[in-house]
Amino acid sequence: MKTILLDSSAFIAGLEMGEGDVKSFTVPSIIVEIEKNPLLRLRIQVATDSGRLLIKTPERKYVHEIEEASKTLGESGFLSIPDKDLLALALQFKEEGRDPIIFSDDFSIQNIAEYFSIKYFSASTRGIEKALKWVIYCPGCKKTFDKLDESWLCPICGTGLKRKPLKKSNIKSKLK
Repeated sequence: MKTILLDSSAFIAGLEMGEGDVKSFTVPSIIVEIEKNPLLRLRIQVATDSGRLLIKTPERKYVHEIEEASKTLGESGFLSIPDKDLLALALQFKEEGRDPIIFSDDFSIQNIAEYFSIKYFSASTRGIEKALKWVIYCPGCKKTFDKLDESWLCPICGTGLKRKPLKKSNIKSKLK
């Protein structure tokens, strides 16, 4: 049985949920994110009522692992709570012995999935070409930072921080 996890972009792209030997999952925070769209809300309701889509909350320890990895890779300011929850559920499934596949067009989600060797598929874009480790830097005083707080301001001079790729590596987990 295949385990797929759906980001909001997968719902927007109209991907079918849970057909055949596929078990489709998403997280409650993604449902909240997209429930304002009446058509998507109806599709999700029908899929959950028929058992083709399961909504599951990840364990907190996996959310913490995703948050730490996002800081390490310079992605922390680019992942929303739903993004972190979806990645955490994928990591939880992987550690439970499943082989999850994330359906998402979000490059930051794909970059974190690559870091954990979790398979991913881009629903309607080409997806990432390289896995990236970002460096956060201050264009004012030129100081670099490994991790970032949420303010995005340099603690030394107060200038707005930016990021640029520090390291690029080939990807292995992207499905075509």
